[in-house]
Amino acid sequence: EDSHRDPREIFRGQLFLISGFSATETDVLVDRILNHGGSVAEKLAEIEDSHEVVVVAKERKRTLKVLFGLSAGRPIVRRQWVEESIQSGFPVELKRSLLVYSSLSGASSNEGDKKGMFEGDAFVLCGSRDFLRGDFKLVLERGGATVSTLDCDAPKKRRKREKFELGASKPTAVIAEDLRSIQGLQGQHKVIDYKVLTRAMEAGNVSKLFRR
Repeated sequence: EDSHRDPREIFRGQLFLISGFSATETDVLVDRILNHGGSVAEKLAEIEDSHEVVVVAKERKRTLKVLFGLSAGRPIVRRQWVEESIQSGFPVELKRSLLVYSSLSGASSNEGDKKGMFEGDAFVLCGSRDFLRGDFKLVLERGGATVSTLDCDAPKKRRKREKFELGASKPTAVIAEDLRSIQGLQGQHKVIDYKVLTRAMEAGNVSKLFRR
């Protein structure tokens, strides 16, 4: 039973993402988690589908780690949840007061029933090379989406070919780093600024955004 769990294994099997804390605060929190059986990932690429992920966030801020939690339906908790779990000797209930995003993180769902925010969607991510190499693509994929990319830094001739190929893929939407760079796609596909999408993710309005 959880109530009799070895204190050194309170967080056994759980992988934590830590977001928004200072370096000193993060170091203390990492030590607390590791000393009680949990593990901590510094990068989203370290996370596998089998991991039971918990995001610990200092505040409501759309960092990539927080967006990952929202997208994948993982609980986004306050530091207090970690401390109360350690004091209790087992992972305590995910009460609203201990959650940063109470109704959006999937915290009240059974682990096996969780579905990603973008289950069944197909997106084209359009932007600079740095943007495409970043973790936002992974955020969408871990939410259940299929994601392809369109390099807006590519030469115009190549971009025209990519735009033509895009026409047959019928994506849910094109997610753009900068709307000005993809004017040729507007009107052909639903195009959404990625910042608008992240705000919708935070507010729980993704379905409304895509008019599902």
